[in-house]
Amino acid sequence: MAGDREKCLSAGMTDYISKPLDLNMLLEKVNQHTKMSSHMETSDQSNSPSPNTQNASSSLTQRSVIDHFVSSTGMKEYQVKEIFDLFFESLPGLLSEIEEALQQDDFYKLERAIHKLKGTSGNLMIQDMYKLIVKMEQLSKAYDLESVRNHMGQLKDMARSLLPPAS
Repeated sequence: MAGDREKCLSAGMTDYISKPLDLNMLLEKVNQHTKMSSHMETSDQSNSPSPNTQNASSSLTQRSVIDHFVSSTGMKEYQVKEIFDLFFESLPGLLSEIEEALQQDDFYKLERAIHKLKGTSGNLMIQDMYKLIVKMEQLSKAYDLESVRNHMGQLKDMARSLLPPAS
């Protein structure tokens, strides 16, 4: 919000980054303030895949989303493994929250659940999922539950492609 940056800096914060989180900017700020920038490896952005390289849910796999994130941020896989593991573990619960909200016609609960998944998929650069969930969020804000329900199959397919088969 307007003025938040100034308030935070005047309160003594070293810097300020707003949502949506830009990981490249975050890494830049961390490097800047930890004086590690000369020691950090950076990725060549020209070698990074464009956000549109994953254009079908069938191309989504754990490996592909982790590789995309690693190549886009220049981070090492071991540095992001725990974050992705937490996301993969939480994904079934987030889908359940969305489905439950749809069953109950609970717009507030639906908006919260969709917003959580939107933020996480966006921050982790899972572009196809992020684009779909943005669309679903817009539909939920327009109180169009039927259209949100119609997109659930595609969202579940994407999630299924990211998760190992249930035993």
